[in-house]
Amino acid sequence: MLLFIPVTFLKTSKGKTHIKVGSHTFYARGGNCKKESQRWCCTQNKYCRARLHVENNAIVAIFNHHNHEKK
Repeated sequence: MLLFIPVTFLKTSKGKTHIKVGSHTFYARGGNCKKESQRWCCTQNKYCRARLHVENNAIVAIFNHHNHEKK
């Protein structure tokens, strides 16, 4: 089954890229920014388990279950 979820790429004031999925944003987890496969984490809460998996600039997996409310 193929799902279409609106995704937006954003630039922060420091020039870093964030991905917005729904109302939540994700950042590229440190240490993997140069690899073909990247893990992106929720920007709102460091303990949040929501993740994106990106390979060759394409989102291949979304675990979009947050353990917090949107701030």
